[in-house]
Amino acid sequence: LNITSSPQAMAAEWLRSIPQHDNFPTDRLLQRYALATLYYSTSGPHTWIQSTNWLTAANECTWYCARENEHENPCTNGLYTSLSLARNGLHGSLPDEIALLSDLEVINVSNNDLISTIPTTIGDLGNLYYFYVSVNDISGRVPTEFGRLFDLNSLLVSQTQVTGQLPSELGRASSLEVLSVSGTPMGGHIPPEFGLMSALRILDVSSTDINGTIPTEIGKMSKLQQLIASQTQLHGSLPTELGLLSNMIHLNTELNIKMGGIIPSQIGLLTHLKDLRLQSSGLYGTLPESMSRLRYLETLSLGINKLEGTLPQGLGNVQTLETIQLHSNQFQGTLPRGWSNLTNLKKLELFSNRLE
Repeated sequence: LNITSSPQAMAAEWLRSIPQHDNFPTDRLLQRYALATLYYSTSGPHTWIQSTNWLTAANECTWYCARENEHENPCTNGLYTSLSLARNGLHGSLPDEIALLSDLEVINVSNNDLISTIPTTIGDLGNLYYFYVSVNDISGRVPTEFGRLFDLNSLLVSQTQVTGQLPSELGRASSLEVLSVSGTPMGGHIPPEFGLMSALRILDVSSTDINGTIPTEIGKMSKLQQLIASQTQLHGSLPTELGLLSNMIHLNTELNIKMGGIIPSQIGLLTHLKDLRLQSSGLYGTLPESMSRLRYLETLSLGINKLEGTLPQGLGNVQTLETIQLHSNQFQGTLPRGWSNLTNLKKLELFSNRLE
């Protein structure tokens, strides 16, 4: 607080400037100090689009926060539980003092111009449920302290400048359902400890520098519905353990030219699968007959691989299919007669094969 131009010093000075603060309880003073520090740290006086009531004598629960309806309140019993300032022109960095808002359940500061790093003090927010910081210029690493947040449901840091690797400590975030780091320069491997995340529904590591193989432990993520790993540096083959993910709806490893191997027959166990996108994934071998069990499949995208053999007759039984892209492979033979049953088919791409 000795640096008079620091956000912390300006927040403290603001507190002193309002006489009513002399009668406030400690938790309210800390809350107002933390919010004022955030305001100054993110250029509130200069760049915020909406700042109604901020840094006035008005109750801080009336200060502007994005709300789904006019009756929504960012506070519960007078203490902040939701800090939603998405698309509000925030410039600067999130201060460590955000952790003083100890009842926070939601932090949404996506689509701003934030820089610097994610404060490690976030790990002190034991009630945090949502953390959205996507579409910012935040850099540094994803703090390992997120692994201490056992109630955390969603962690979105996509389209930022976050680097490093996915912390293995996230495996301890047992309530985490959504994790997205897409569109970042992040590298490293997918930690095998992620197999401990039994609640995870969506894992999006697309458009990153994440490398290594898809760990076999992924088969333990029993609730996983979407694995989006397109355009990465992953290599190796699809693990057979994918067949254990009976809730899988969307599987995408497109544009991973370092990958390879065959399509495991266990893919046929994904009976809820709607979207299978493995284009340009270095695949070879034949299409497993077990794919005929994918009764809900709508999109089958396997173009630009080295797949061979004949087209499986059984796919004609998957009448939900709307798109089949098998172009730029080495398939032979003729179009199976059974495919005439695909009455919902809207797109069929078979060019650049050896079909008759």
